[in-house]
Amino acid sequence: MSAAEIGLARTLRWIAAGIAILLAVSLPLGYWLVVFSFAAEATANDAAAGAELVTQRINVNPELWRFEVPRLDAVAANHHADGPAQQHWIFDERGSVLAQNQQNLDPPLLSRAAPLLDSGRLVGRFVSSRSLLPLLQSTALVGLFALLLGLAIYLSLNLLPLRALKRTLGALGQERERLATIVDNAVEGIISFNADGLLQSLNPAAARMFGYDRAEALGRSAADLLPGIDIVRAGLPDWQAPLGTLEADGQRKDGQHFQIELALSQALLDGKPQWIAIVHDITERKRMDQALHESEARFRSLTEMSSDFYWESDAQHRLSQRYWVDKKLSSASVFGHGTPIGKRRWELPYLSPDEAGWQGHRAVLEARRPFRRFEFSRRGADGSERYLSISGNPMFDPSGAFRGYRGVGTDITARKRLEQALRESAQELRLFADNVPAMTASWDQNLCCSFANKMYSEFYGFSSDSILGRHVREVAGEEAYPEIEGYFAQALQGHPVTYQRTRKLANGEARYLAVKLLPHVGDKGKVLGCFSVTIDITEHKLAEQRMQRVAHHDSLTGLPNRLLFNDRLQQAVSLAKRDLRQFALLYLDLDRFKQVNDSLGHTAGDELLQAVAARIRRQVRESDTVARIGGDEFTVILSDVTRPEEAATVARKIIAALAKPFQLDSQKQSVEIGSSIGIAIYPSDAGDADALVRAADSAMYSAKQQGNSCRFCGAS
Repeated sequence: MSAAEIGLARTLRWIAAGIAILLAVSLPLGYWLVVFSFAAEATANDAAAGAELVTQRINVNPELWRFEVPRLDAVAANHHADGPAQQHWIFDERGSVLAQNQQNLDPPLLSRAAPLLDSGRLVGRFVSSRSLLPLLQSTALVGLFALLLGLAIYLSLNLLPLRALKRTLGALGQERERLATIVDNAVEGIISFNADGLLQSLNPAAARMFGYDRAEALGRSAADLLPGIDIVRAGLPDWQAPLGTLEADGQRKDGQHFQIELALSQALLDGKPQWIAIVHDITERKRMDQALHESEARFRSLTEMSSDFYWESDAQHRLSQRYWVDKKLSSASVFGHGTPIGKRRWELPYLSPDEAGWQGHRAVLEARRPFRRFEFSRRGADGSERYLSISGNPMFDPSGAFRGYRGVGTDITARKRLEQALRESAQELRLFADNVPAMTASWDQNLCCSFANKMYSEFYGFSSDSILGRHVREVAGEEAYPEIEGYFAQALQGHPVTYQRTRKLANGEARYLAVKLLPHVGDKGKVLGCFSVTIDITEHKLAEQRMQRVAHHDSLTGLPNRLLFNDRLQQAVSLAKRDLRQFALLYLDLDRFKQVNDSLGHTAGDELLQAVAARIRRQVRESDTVARIGGDEFTVILSDVTRPEEAATVARKIIAALAKPFQLDSQKQSVEIGSSIGIAIYPSDAGDADALVRAADSAMYSAKQQGNSCRFCGAS
């Protein structure tokens, strides 16, 4: 076996051992993290469920709930039969134990607590605990399985045939292609020339830099690209030492000159001398600050203006240099420990990110790619968590060999704390919005929901998350959208809008809503959307309707009273005048009602009036108005009467209906009354409402003299 094969076999053994160890450690650790998280969540849910039961007792009896020991003991003893054994405690706000179950658990224990609230005020805690011993035992079994599996993998990899090793050695030939890929993707321009100064190759970055296609650039003289460099006369003894880095002029395909930083070196490729040039366009750098000629001075100045510290690491990613812009700061003053020089950043104690985050960062470093704003945190000298953000670029020597990284870093602790404060503020605002007695929502320019409080979301059948991003058409419904579309259009034009609408719920109940739309205006006066504030005014509307009915209807018979009668009579006059039509007014007075009321009492009189109102109502049309305007006086407005005889016919029907005996349930007997009706026709008998009432009243008194009859106005 060759030395290369022996070396590869040794490497494979190390890899096998590494995989086996990684599996033996990660499998039980991962299993432990999963089962522990499930157990923690279940314990928290159990504590929340118990707290909810106790909170119900608090709501029932907020003053004496803590003295209801049997009930609290029952809650503490509550346990799911199919779950693991648990201990429950109920504490008051001073930490005193109010109740607990008698379950004994083996340590170690996992505990979670849930608050007990009385109208939002903390009055105690419900604590639930369970034993972690079963989880540790199962984790130990998983660890044993992982150890055996790792041992099997290690033995399998060590027993690979030699033929597999040779195939692996053959795969190493692909390394050249990988390196070529790195060159093709390098951010610096890389160009090679032969001893005669003719271009042999250039990477895509160089092609872009000089404006050539790669094919048309091959064979060109070095003077076409580097007019200030004589490649042919720049040879060095033994083809070894590089010329180093220098600043020069480059020339693009269109003849434009630009400043470059050139790393020129000489090497033997396939036994032939070659020049390798690594080119960096420094035009922008020179334009920004001509006074800062030295690259190190320029870099440090930019660092001081934009960052808190500068750092460098070697090819093994060990920190080799770091200095703070503020000379008063140091690793000891910020983090409480000495300089981390010689250590990799993930080897120092950290709080974030997690292992996956560090693995991703290390993958970027191993690929030698630039990175920006990688964030991590450590424990500060004062014990608080301090956050850092670093950016870095890979460094290569003139031959293209990787030398490490250099970059800048910023202490972003203040920003992180501000972000946390903003998140907490947002949570507080959400809590406030969810507890105000109104439905609030925010809509963007496209009328898609960007925020809705809990009351708004639940009223329209959504959760606080599922309503986000939905169009107002989808939220309000297709039937309601045409009604409210115009209001939202006005709000998006910058006009506040207030309107009322009715929404029918799934159970058929109608809810009255008062809605106010406020434009969301940005800094420059641009309307960014609108806010909606919706209040359920159903109870107010129903109360208003009840008040309207009480104000306009007779409480005994339910008929319109004198106020509503006058309004409807005025409307009838206006409509008849407009349409050149006529209508009739019947003024009715009951005969012998006073004798019934005096002899049988007011209860009998009230019952009789209710029966009279019902009989009159049955003799007229739905469009006609029957009103009670006095003790035993009623009126009837007969709309759209073409001939006076029609009014007389209705009057005689009413007289006949009221002439029939009335059975009074309260007296267990029947009574007989009569009625006299006066009839006035608009506009022949009167030209306005008041005159029409007087005419009908006068006709009624004429009819009353005869008794149980009807008379027209002016009739003898």
